[in-house]
Amino acid sequence: SVSNYVNAIASVGESTSRAIIGRFAYDKIISQRNELNAELVKLIDNSIDEWGISCNRFEITEFKPQNDG
Repeated sequence: SVSNYVNAIASVGESTSRAIIGRFAYDKIISQRNELNAELVKLIDNSIDEWGISCNRFEITEFKPQNDG
């Protein structure tokens, strides 16, 4: 049971993107951003489907290393 769908979806999106992006080197993330976005949509959609919500778009708009001041 989810009482706040907006927060729950944001949490699923954040954790899923960290799990996927964490597997790749920075250069691959930048060069294959569209492919990563498509994979994230599938994974997020599968996670939230039981709530009656569908994810049809997820976009990495900006990405930089954590230690980039």
